[in-house]
Amino acid sequence: MSALTTAFLAVVAMSWRAAFLILLLVALRFIFRRQIPPGMMFLGWLLLAGLLLMPFRLPMPWDPLGLGRTAKLRPAVTAVRFTEEVPLADQPEVPHAYRLEPSSAGTLARIAEQNINFDVFDVQVTTTRDYASVWAEIWLAGVAGLLALRMMAMLRLRRKLRSVRLPVTTELAEAVRRGCAALGVTRIPAIVVTPLVSTPALCGVISPQLLFPVGLADKLSGAELRWVVWHELGHLHRRDLWAQALLHAACAVHWFNPAVWLAARLARHDCELACDDFVLRRGGSDGSADYGHTLLKVLCRSGGKDRLPAGVGMVEGKRQLFSRIHMITNYRPQTLVRTFAGVALLAAFAVIGYTEEGKTPATTTAVAPTTPKSPVRKTPAELKAMAEAERAKMEKWEAEAKIVLRTIGTPGGVPVALFDVNDEPCLVTEGFELVASMVTGIDVENKRVTVTHRDQSKRVFDLTDPRPVKFPSFTPETIDAIIARHPTVRPEASMLPVPVLMAWNSINREGKEAILLNYLQGGMVIGIRSGPFGMGASSSFLFQKQISQRSHERMNAFLASLTPEQKAAFKGGAQMAIRITDAPEKREAQMAISRQQKTEQDKVVAGLSPVQRKLYDAWRGPARN
Repeated sequence: MSALTTAFLAVVAMSWRAAFLILLLVALRFIFRRQIPPGMMFLGWLLLAGLLLMPFRLPMPWDPLGLGRTAKLRPAVTAVRFTEEVPLADQPEVPHAYRLEPSSAGTLARIAEQNINFDVFDVQVTTTRDYASVWAEIWLAGVAGLLALRMMAMLRLRRKLRSVRLPVTTELAEAVRRGCAALGVTRIPAIVVTPLVSTPALCGVISPQLLFPVGLADKLSGAELRWVVWHELGHLHRRDLWAQALLHAACAVHWFNPAVWLAARLARHDCELACDDFVLRRGGSDGSADYGHTLLKVLCRSGGKDRLPAGVGMVEGKRQLFSRIHMITNYRPQTLVRTFAGVALLAAFAVIGYTEEGKTPATTTAVAPTTPKSPVRKTPAELKAMAEAERAKMEKWEAEAKIVLRTIGTPGGVPVALFDVNDEPCLVTEGFELVASMVTGIDVENKRVTVTHRDQSKRVFDLTDPRPVKFPSFTPETIDAIIARHPTVRPEASMLPVPVLMAWNSINREGKEAILLNYLQGGMVIGIRSGPFGMGASSSFLFQKQISQRSHERMNAFLASLTPEQKAAFKGGAQMAIRITDAPEKREAQMAISRQQKTEQDKVVAGLSPVQRKLYDAWRGPARN
């Protein structure tokens, strides 16, 4: 998986987690808006922006609010698809399972798709790696596009400000100088009088500029001009331009999450409330009425909301102005109780957002080396007790196993059922084992399966949970091609590959079902079941009867092509059976006769004519000579 895809999945994980925190902060904002100072509420949004941009969390011995379950990325093998390396000549392409070897690295590399899973409050969300890679590229293009647009807008604004600016009056310059001295602003910003804005604003993170509309300073009284200047210098003192840049960066990285854009909008409004609170604390609560009147006067003169790419204005909009006027007219000085409440809530929010449950380091205990002891032989009573304990454990698991019939179908005319055993898929047909029971009947018409326990008791499962499962369909041509791939019924050919069996417990539920259905599409029924002592498996060919019948027909056709001499030497391809219960001398004689028969049969096969060889290959298969 590429570094870009990994970064994108990490951003998605943070967005899911942050969506909950945004809702939490919105609720706190609504409930405690009169108890928490505006400045601390705005600080909460900045903590959230930092959370959206910080790629790591502080480990904790516990999981606050269970957020560790959310956005927990974990790769899982799913939907494994296998295909033939070399298609059989003159036969349609039929997908079927690879016969993998445990040591084949190339075979393991052929596992085509792996899914990326992450949990959202116990709900599993899955996407393939290919889709994740595509979405990662789209995400990166969105981030780059937003940052480029903002940078272009900032450069365009600076270019316009250099060309469209008017002289600064003495009254305005003196008001800015006195405001800086009163508020403790050490760096006096550049003053720009320009028709590009309709309300006072502050822009420029690195080189801040105080923007004033043309003629506004002349129409304000000295006290009103002081309030206006103090508000913009308050933004500068509080470093709100840097805070807005942090929020803009969070929106750019998480542009696909609407909750982040909502948070940025609310944060901008709370930034103005915090600045109003800052100005009133410096100017005295007695001037709250004059300050509110100044805001209304500036709003009446504004032609609309100025959209500055990296700036903050005195009046951000008429809709938000109502809550600001309400706060100003009902201004409450910041008390120790309100400050403590704000600090406590922010601390709790930071703990929830910036921590996650860490892994407890494993403790190691030094053990003195000891000499190996010879194995202790267990007494018959101890062996019997162990067997009884294992039997009791197995019986308890069988009794508590949750078995649900998912679906019944007839792929290729053969009754097949899919069960869930403890929420794991298990594909069965008649004769398969299912939790210490044998599948003795699959009633397709009535949608029920009958199983017989080892104690001969029977149990019937009805189809009560028909979740959609699509069994493969087979045309006559597909069936012929599958049968042609398997000249004889060889049980070992239908077993699940060892690498898949070894990784079975790490494959997610959807992946296991996809693997079983993929093998079914290739003509093999494979049922995997996990028990208290490991895994078991049942397997058979879907068209086992047809394969046996066709194998018999091919054998007869080949034997009929042999000459009497060849037929006498070949002896039907059978070899002498060796009885392991016979005496050693007799077994040696039997093995010598068997080896002699095999040598004579090999001579017959080596001397076959082209026509006879073709019939032999159709019966036994060229790979099994």
